[in-house]
Amino acid sequence: MMRKGSKIPQNRFTIILVVAIIIFFICGIYISETAYSKTNVKNGVIDLSQWNQEEIISLAGKWDFYWMKFITPDDHKKGIEPDVSVTVPSAWTSYKINGNQLPGKGYSTYSLHVIGAKAGEPLSVRINPFSSAYDLYIDNKLVISMGTVSSREAEYKAKFQVATADFIPETSDFDITIHIANYEYSRGGAWFTPFLGTEKQIHDLDKNIFAYDGILIGMFLILSVYSLFFAALRRSKKMILFFVLCIIAIIRTLVYGGQLIYDIFPDASFDLVIRLGHAVLITFPYVFLITLDLNSLPGISKQVWIAYLIYTIIAISIVILLPLYYLTQLIIYFGFVTLISMLYGIHKEVKDEPTPDNLFLLTGNVLMILCMVRDALFQSNILLFNGQIEYTPTGFLIMLLLWDFAFTYEYELIAKERMQLLVDRDKAIEHANRMELKFLKSQIRPHFVNNTMSTIMSISRTDYSRGRKLMVEFSRYLQNCYEVWGLDDLVPIEKEVAFIQSYLALQQARHGDVLSVEYDIDDVNFSIPPLMLQPLIENSIKHGLNNNYAGVHIKIYIKKKDAFVKVGVKDNAGGMDENKVNCLLNDNDGSTGIGIYNINERLKKIYNTTLQIDNSEDNCTDIYMLIPDGREAIK
Repeated sequence: MMRKGSKIPQNRFTIILVVAIIIFFICGIYISETAYSKTNVKNGVIDLSQWNQEEIISLAGKWDFYWMKFITPDDHKKGIEPDVSVTVPSAWTSYKINGNQLPGKGYSTYSLHVIGAKAGEPLSVRINPFSSAYDLYIDNKLVISMGTVSSREAEYKAKFQVATADFIPETSDFDITIHIANYEYSRGGAWFTPFLGTEKQIHDLDKNIFAYDGILIGMFLILSVYSLFFAALRRSKKMILFFVLCIIAIIRTLVYGGQLIYDIFPDASFDLVIRLGHAVLITFPYVFLITLDLNSLPGISKQVWIAYLIYTIIAISIVILLPLYYLTQLIIYFGFVTLISMLYGIHKEVKDEPTPDNLFLLTGNVLMILCMVRDALFQSNILLFNGQIEYTPTGFLIMLLLWDFAFTYEYELIAKERMQLLVDRDKAIEHANRMELKFLKSQIRPHFVNNTMSTIMSISRTDYSRGRKLMVEFSRYLQNCYEVWGLDDLVPIEKEVAFIQSYLALQQARHGDVLSVEYDIDDVNFSIPPLMLQPLIENSIKHGLNNNYAGVHIKIYIKKKDAFVKVGVKDNAGGMDENKVNCLLNDNDGSTGIGIYNINERLKKIYNTTLQIDNSEDNCTDIYMLIPDGREAIK
């Protein structure tokens, strides 16, 4: 997501961290690929005489291959020649015998003669899954049986699982013979590299790969729980999709690599595992692009989304319904769509503004593509690698961690922006309150002060004592008025009552017998926002005088009512029609309406309530507010 003020040159730490991750990743690949002996298999023979037993031996190289035959070491010794010498690892669909390409279905024998071993010294062999059932013999002894190997399809049963076996060679020379049958997958054969080593080396390798996959799955689980928590907290669609990506990564790690799925579900069928792996490959690009689209990509067109949705639905249907032999022929196309989708996402990110969060997204996606391409080339036997682990789960983890960092960075920026908005809003509200208070106070100066002073001067000419008392009331009124510093402050109700009593004493002096006042105040102990009653009283006086009533009677009351205190002003000014009420409450009145409107807005903000205007009694208008008793104002 584009953020101003977060350009790459201002974030050197981000660049350094990204470069460090890339270097660490490349070093990890190098160490993984160079941790094995360079001893090679040539012409169906491997010489172990120079092996120092410090490294595991890769059995990649040229093996003897027999098509549609199950050959034993004894048969080999009788001089039965192989049909062809083939490269292991590779699928037999890449072989030609007498100019004819071999089909995916069939059975065969791979044979390797080992020389230079130390007789009587324990060794161990590790076999990654062959396609798609096999028996492995050391000389004539069966040491690994995976699935049911048969020359007849009806008796064959596939099983796709990593296996290890310990054995003790009786002589320095021995034969490794592998019988493989495949009638279910589109490619058959020894398509992964076998490894040979001491018992400790192979067992340690097994433990390390198991621990490695376990750590990956644990990290994915932590990220998935974190994303769910974050999605619930922020109501974020992006983090829900991030959770889905974590689940996809978990399934991908369980199915491939060390195949922990068989440790969790020992009876998982070959058919289910293969279909599950294809389903993950199909759903990933759609979720990947949606997640990026919510974060930073310039809008992907509706047509593209429709095309991806149709593709995903059709492809998932194929995974469910199509026979496995034909389904596995389509994996290259599914992988191609995934690659194109990720490249498309990278293309969009490159076009976006180069902010730190986008840099992390881009780095994660590039590393993920490198891992996927490496594994695709490895599994297709296009390029040969010595490494025993798949890099796609590692790339997945790095990508998700970088994405998480990018999303967190983005949310931090959003949080800071929102915090700043709140600060600005509070400042604006505080400023508005000050201006409103200033406005209310200013209303006193122009007309009320002049009128009051004229009234006091006039009365003082004939009744000096009364004029002096009115001057005291006027002084109290002004003192109470200018002691108010904020409209959200609360003052004791006694102080507010004293304030309006001074105000009404001055108004009665001005209007004489035309204005009469009644107080009905319960003994209650609570506080009220300042300047809440004066505008109501002023409205009643003006309303009454404008209607030419011979006498205006005003009743100020404060009554306890259930969990509230009812504070109001009632007059006999003839009531108000609905239009007049709406004008007062919506700031559409040209005279005293602004005071009534301000009180109404302050009640909403402070108590989440509103001013009430009741015309139920004849010739009476009752304007009141219900203030919670014993409760704090809503902040």
